Amino acid sequence: MNLLAQFLLILPLVFGLTGAQSSAPLRVSINADVFEVSELFDASWAAGQGSGVACKTFRAGVVNHHALASDLLAGFFSTLKRCQPEISHFIILSPDHFSQAHASVATHALAYRANGLEIKADVSSTERLLHALPFAVDQPSMFEREHGVGALIPFLAHEFPHASVTAVAVKSSISVVERGSLATWLKAEFKNPDTFVIVSSDMSHYLDERQALANDQATERAFSQNDQAFFASTNDDFSDNGPSIAATLRALGKTKWTLMQESISSAYGGSPGFTTSYLVGFWE
Repeated sequence: MNLLAQFLLILPLVFGLTGAQSSAPLRVSINADVFEVSELFDASWAAGQGSGVACKTFRAGVVNHHALASDLLAGFFSTLKRCQPEISHFIILSPDHFSQAHASVATHALAYRANGLEIKADVSSTERLLHALPFAVDQPSMFEREHGVGALIPFLAHEFPHASVTAVAVKSSISVVERGSLATWLKAEFKNPDTFVIVSSDMSHYLDERQALANDQATERAFSQNDQAFFASTNDDFSDNGPSIAATLRALGKTKWTLMQESISSAYGGSPGFTTSYLVGFWE
C-alpha cells in the first residue's frame, strides 16, 4: 500500500469522521437570553419576592410571557422555589404566537441556554408526547422565536437550574379531539409528583384599561370555577392561550385555583388605551 492510500485510510480516524460518528446528531440549543430584557430581569427579583402566597401542593400554574411584567415572572418562580423546591421537570404550554407550527401542537428536544446556564430538554417526556399525539410535530426551529417559552426560561433557570423542560406550542385552532389528547397526555405526566405544568399566557390584549380589567374579572371567575368551556372558546380579549388552560383543567380534574397576583401593562408605564393584562396563579 503506498503512502497516499495509507493516509486516506487513516484520515477518518484522525478527524473523527467514521460513519457512526458522522451520523450522530449535532448538539444544538436555543438561546433564551434573546428573550430577556436584562435591566428588567435584574430588578425583578427584589420586586417579585413578596407574593405572600401560602404554600400548598401546587401541580400547575399560569404565568405571563410579557417581559414588561418581569416582577410577576420572578414572583411566580420564587414562590415555586419556596414552596416546592423538589420540582425537577417543567412542562411549558405556550401559544403558537406566529402560527409557525406545521400542526396544532409542536414540541422539540433541544436545550435552552440562559445566563450561562443550560436547561436540558426532557427527551423522554417529548417522546411520550409525540407518541400520544400522532398529529404533533417535532419542530425546534419555531421555538427560536417563540417567547411564550423563551421569556420564561431565564426566570426558571434562576430558581431551578437543574430542572428539565418540555416545551409545547399549542395553536388556538386546536380541535376538541386534539385538545382531549393533549389533556390525556398531561394527566399521564402528572403521575410524576416532581413534574409541574406551566401555562404561559397573557390575558386581555389590545383593549383599553377599563375593558381589559372588566374582562379579567370574568376570566378570574372562570379560573375560580374551573370553567373549561370558558377557556376552550375564549379569544385574545381574555387569554391568548385558552386551549392550554382548558386542557390543563381537564387533566387536573378536581382542583383549586389560587391567584398570586394580577396587573396590567398600563401599571408599568404602557398606554392605558392599548393594554395587555396579567393573571398569575396556581392550581392545587
